[in-house]
Amino acid sequence: MFRHTWANAVLDAADGNLVIVRDAGGWASTETVEEIYAHVDVNDPAFGAALMATWGEMQ
Repeated sequence: MFRHTWANAVLDAADGNLVIVRDAGGWASTETVEEIYAHVDVNDPAFGAALMATWGEMQ
């Protein structure tokens, strides 16, 4: 749980830069960070805006 909390805090502070989190956490690849620790916050308004920009308004 600590690693998830820490990795997500660093990810937020790094504006989503997986390389920074990888290097700070000592992981071998950004894929590890992305697959295990980086999770989308579906309640984040930026996430909703990105969906709307990609898909447009669903009818």
